[in-house]
Amino acid sequence: MATRKAGPLGVLIALLLFCLPASAGEDEYWRLYRTRYIDGGRVLDTGNKDVSHSEGQGWGMLLAEANGDRRTFDRLWKWTRRHLQRSDLALFSWRYDPAASPPVQDLNNATDGDLLIAWALLRAAQRWDAADYRNASAKIRQAIAGRLVKEHAGLTVVLPGLQGFEQNGRLILNPSYLVMPAIRAFALADPGGTWQRLLDDSRGLLERARFGTYRLPPDWLAFDADGTLEPAAAWPARFGFDAVRVPLYLAWDGEPSPRPGSRPSRTSGPAASRCTPG
Repeated sequence: MATRKAGPLGVLIALLLFCLPASAGEDEYWRLYRTRYIDGGRVLDTGNKDVSHSEGQGWGMLLAEANGDRRTFDRLWKWTRRHLQRSDLALFSWRYDPAASPPVQDLNNATDGDLLIAWALLRAAQRWDAADYRNASAKIRQAIAGRLVKEHAGLTVVLPGLQGFEQNGRLILNPSYLVMPAIRAFALADPGGTWQRLLDDSRGLLERARFGTYRLPPDWLAFDADGTLEPAAAWPARFGFDAVRVPLYLAWDGEPSPRPGSRPSRTSGPAASRCTPG
């Protein structure tokens, strides 16, 4: 199954660029990010031999939209479609290695990358009133909802990828793939369906999936058919480079952590700002 290290630094940088006042973010900081990390339409993982990931492409598209840079957004989206989009459905292969032949060795997707790309397209459609972005986002959301969102042990959950995460009635989940502000935006765009259930149940899942002295989520989680949750055996039982994104996404979503067994309020949310999800 496809796995990777995705450290918190990229998420923190992206959050800062996403949330900085326009006078700073659109000029100096965004230009610096674009120069250092974007090559044409490809976002470089400079700490990992300049490979690219669907997650990085999604982050780059989000940042381009947040900074009103449609030219860069279009370059990123064109490259992503050309090099990562699967031919059989509207999802994206997770990794591109320019040193490999072919550069895409594993067709499996990474659902957080798909979520970020779909969210960026939805935001771009709203900013620039672009039907092509809106339609592309809808197709990706439909593919995620149809192929990756599952009902399991009374909860709506999302698989980390198409292949390798369903094991004899047990699901392997990655809590950090729950990009909560993206899921909330999809629930607003497609009301009354899958995304609202996923949003509601994800908070309950994250509240239950806390272990150890400090009650923290693991990088990878095993979810049995009887509702049992435990750190997945194939990975170290740790709050590591994956799981550190969980509190970042919860904070970005703007709602307080729920009490055990409670449902989140659907009326509360972050104060209106550049960081407001949706």
